[in-house]
Amino acid sequence: ILRGQGVKKELTFAIGEIDCTKDTSEVLRKSLGPKINDGLNRIVNYTRNVDGEITSDGWLSIYILDDGSVQASFENHTLPYHAKLYLKVPIRVFVTGDLAFYAMVLGKEGQPL
Repeated sequence: ILRGQGVKKELTFAIGEIDCTKDTSEVLRKSLGPKINDGLNRIVNYTRNVDGEITSDGWLSIYILDDGSVQASFENHTLPYHAKLYLKVPIRVFVTGDLAFYAMVLGKEGQPL
């Protein structure tokens, strides 16, 4: 959710989906799992308030380059050469799925729900 000057935007991105009932955690680990974990490790960088509560899972930074082009980055790093930070927005990352997915993630796949 982007907030500022009366603007609120919410964007949702789906990274992967497994629809077949025969798919298991092993299929996930050998296909989408490594890439999802690698991406999340680059994106997520928790920010906490003074009470220790998480206020964001990371940041989306928008840069404007000298040639007028725009570059976006989830990663925390130094500014690209000849770039000015235009906007830095806190992000939240959620993992969603049905009950079968959560059972699989918790190592309880194949058990009655």
